[in-house]
Amino acid sequence: MIQNTVMKTRFILTWRDLDADNLAEREFFNEKGKDHSGSIAALNLASVIDGHCWPWKIEKVLPEGGKELTSHNWGGATL
Repeated sequence: MIQNTVMKTRFILTWRDLDADNLAEREFFNEKGKDHSGSIAALNLASVIDGHCWPWKIEKVLPEGGKELTSHNWGGATL
């Protein structure tokens, strides 16, 4: 079977702002023609969050609907 739709690779960055005690989330997508652009953009923001010593994680959304943990820090894997 040939698939006619193009699936965009999506990454979700989740972090806990310990100062405000809230959970935040942001989605990133790969740009057309730029491999890994979504994950690089997520890691760039994660590096800022990391500077605050807040827990964070990045998950890749799989085509079948699940999520795969790609990276985390400060205990972010448990978010």
